[in-house]
Amino acid sequence: MELETAIAYLGEYIPIRSHTEIKQGINNSIIIDDTWSSNPTSMSAALEVLSDIGRNKQKLVVLGKISYLGKFKNNFYRQIAREIVSLNIDKLITIDEDAERIGRFAINNGMNPNNVLRANTKQALTETLNKHLNNDTIALFKTSMLDKNSQELLQEIIIK
Repeated sequence: MELETAIAYLGEYIPIRSHTEIKQGINNSIIIDDTWSSNPTSMSAALEVLSDIGRNKQKLVVLGKISYLGKFKNNFYRQIAREIVSLNIDKLITIDEDAERIGRFAINNGMNPNNVLRANTKQALTETLNKHLNNDTIALFKTSMLDKNSQELLQEIIIK
């Protein structure tokens, strides 16, 4: 395929809904909606995307539960926490008890406890995001698409 043809096709690419979709957010922030699936592999990939496109920006990640990990849950949560710290993610917002464990593991790996925030209700998450989202912020949402609160909130903070 000729380079010009490939470029034209790439220019028409539309991502699948909630698969690392990059959108304009409130207060001129950037939102990455990667809520379609949450598993350790997709989590690692999404964190890498956040790190890569978030250079020179405040990087924030909103995490929810990762299902179907069985007896290996804590091992995966520790691994995710290490990745968050090693990629220099600036703020971590957890929205449920399972994600809160990732936050504790991140603190144990050296993340500043003041940068690990818990928002266990939609209202708390809305208030937290309103404080932290601005033109210097890029936020990754890695929650379950079955989590109605986070899906509703995404619709509220994404500029159409």
